[in-house]
Amino acid sequence: MRTLRGVALTCLFAVVARPSTGEQYSISHQFRVRAEAHAHGAPGSIQQGSTAADATALGNERSACGAGEQRESSARSSARTQLDSSAETAVSFSLASTAYANGGHRVWCSSCSFGSCIGRNGEDSEGSANSVAEADIVLSFSPEARSVPYVVQLSTAVTDGGATLGLRARDHDEQTVFESTGSGGSFRLEGRPGRIVRISAFSRAAASDRGGCCSQGRDGSLAVTVSIRRASLGSVGETRRLIGKDTTGFPMVGAVLRNGEMHCSGTVITPRVVLTAAHCVFGYEVSDLTFRLGSNIHIQAEQWRAVSVDVPSEPGGPKYDDFTLADDIALIRLDRDVQVSPARLHAGTPPLGDLEGRRTPLTFVGFGFTLADGEKTGSGVKRQTDLAITRSEPRRFFYAGAGNTCQGDSGGPAFVPSRGRLLLVGVTSAGDRDCLEYGVDTRVDAYAGWIRARLNTIAGKTPAGRIGRR
Repeated sequence: MRTLRGVALTCLFAVVARPSTGEQYSISHQFRVRAEAHAHGAPGSIQQGSTAADATALGNERSACGAGEQRESSARSSARTQLDSSAETAVSFSLASTAYANGGHRVWCSSCSFGSCIGRNGEDSEGSANSVAEADIVLSFSPEARSVPYVVQLSTAVTDGGATLGLRARDHDEQTVFESTGSGGSFRLEGRPGRIVRISAFSRAAASDRGGCCSQGRDGSLAVTVSIRRASLGSVGETRRLIGKDTTGFPMVGAVLRNGEMHCSGTVITPRVVLTAAHCVFGYEVSDLTFRLGSNIHIQAEQWRAVSVDVPSEPGGPKYDDFTLADDIALIRLDRDVQVSPARLHAGTPPLGDLEGRRTPLTFVGFGFTLADGEKTGSGVKRQTDLAITRSEPRRFFYAGAGNTCQGDSGGPAFVPSRGRLLLVGVTSAGDRDCLEYGVDTRVDAYAGWIRARLNTIAGKTPAGRIGRR
C-alpha cells in the first residue's frame, strides 16, 4: 500500500501539477472578495480582489439654503480572506465580511431668504452596503488514485452578527455531497481515479438604512479547516470483519454486497427491511447495494436489491457523523419480501447494564475474515463468536475477548438470549486497528424510537417491525 504524499496547494487559476508517482490527490484553492457601498447622490463604491476589499460611500444630501438643513447618509463594507495554514492533507483558511449603513435626510426649499429655507420640504435618504468573502477548494484525485474510502472533515469557527455563512461540497456532476450553514461536519468519499470534488465556503454581509436616525450593521466571520485522510482500518469508513467459527444458523443475518463484492453484514428486521451500520451505506450509491442470505456468498443464491436507505439525520435528534461514527445505524429497504423470520429488537429488557454487570456473553454474527496463521482469509462466510460487554454508554457499548470482530463485519448483529428467544442488542460499528483489543457496537435499544418512526414512514410498503417491550 502506497503512502499518500505531496498534496499540492495552489490557486485554481494556476495549473495544478499532475501528482507524481505515489501521490493520490491534490488540493487547490481560490479566494475572492467583493465590497460595495452606496449613499444618496454619490457614486457607488465597488471594490474586489482576492484577499481584501474595502468600500466607503458618503451621501450628498446638500441643501441650497446652507448647512444644518440635512443629514448625510453613509455606508462602508469590507471583506477579507486569509490562508492560515496548509499541509499535505489539510488546508485552513478564514473568511470575514462586514457591512454598515446609515440613512440620511435630504431637504429642499421653494426659495431661500438670507440663508433660511422658505417652503421647506424633505425626504429620507438611504445608505446601503454589502460584502462577500468566498473560497473554493478543489480536491482532485489523480488518474492513478486507488479506489479506497476517504474522510473529508470540515471544521469551522463562526462569529455571526447577522451575516450569512455557508459550506457546500459538490461532485464533478454538480451533485451536492455535503451542505451546511457554517456548522461544519464530515463526509465520506470514494477515492476514484480522476474524481474531482469542489468545496465552497462563503461569508456574506448586507446592511441598509433609511432616515438617518439609526445605523444598521452586519458582520460575520467563518474560519474553516478542510482536511482529508484515508479511512484507517478498524475506524471511520472501514467495515469490520468477524474472527470466529463458521455457522449455518441465524437465517435472518445476511451479507450486504456492493457491486457484487462482500461489503458488510445486516439483519432482517421486517420482511423487507434490513438493519445495518450507517457507514455501510452512507456515501454509496443505493443502486450498487444488494442483500444476500445463506452462509456463503460465494455459493449462488437469491439476492435482493436495495431501493432506499435511511440514516439518522434528525434536527435535534440522532444524526450520523461519518468522522466520529456517532449514531452509526441504518435501514435498507429491499425491492421485495425476504422469506425468513425477522429478528426481534432489544428495547431495554433485559437492561444492558445487567448484561454488562453479569458479563453475559453476546453472540456476534458476520460474513468477514477469519485468521489463519496470522493472515486474514475467508471473507464472505458466515461466522459467529461470543464476547462480553466491557463498558456501556447511552448509545453504544464496548466488548473484548478472544475471537474479536475485525475489518469487514460492520452492520452485523449482536444477539442475547432472553426467555427462549434471541434479541438483537447491537450493530457492529468499529474497534481497534489490529482487531485484538476491543470492538464497538451501536446500541439498538437507544434507537428503538427512530427505527419505529422510520418503519412507520414506509408503512404499506413494509410490514410493521417487531420491537421487544421495554
